Amino acid sequence: MPPALSEMTTSVRPPELKRKLREAGFEVYRTLSDRVILAERIRDNLIMDSGVAARIDDGFAVSVIVRAQLSHFPGAAPTDVEDRAGHLAVNFLENGYLKDSSSQSEVLDPSNPEKSLDTCYEVHLDKKVEGLEALFSQLRAALQEQRSTAAD
Repeated sequence: MPPALSEMTTSVRPPELKRKLREAGFEVYRTLSDRVILAERIRDNLIMDSGVAARIDDGFAVSVIVRAQLSHFPGAAPTDVEDRAGHLAVNFLENGYLKDSSSQSEVLDPSNPEKSLDTCYEVHLDKKVEGLEALFSQLRAALQEQRSTAAD
């Protein structure tokens, strides 16, 4: 008989975690060696990376990436847009997440990889949790929070 969700330890591997996440009603975007990245449904036929992941690393954790795009703020200085990403992280930080890192990445033109279309400023956050039930609860809460800027 399999152990209850609250009794499971980190002996869970990503493929098993992926199955349990799906059983709990989550949509999976991608599975990596140490995490399962959740999907965000934009339309019925379109899913995207939500920026929220269930991580297995010496226990369970929720990883969140919040981002602000330079193109969403025409005329703004890059430091102002970076600050906007930091502002998105505040709700997570107030709820026990720890800032792991910050990054800047270019959005490249698919037809010309040497051309940048936009710049994203990201803040990477993590929160350790005890057991799968707590993991599922934190994932649901993270998916409800604003994680990216939107074009006005």
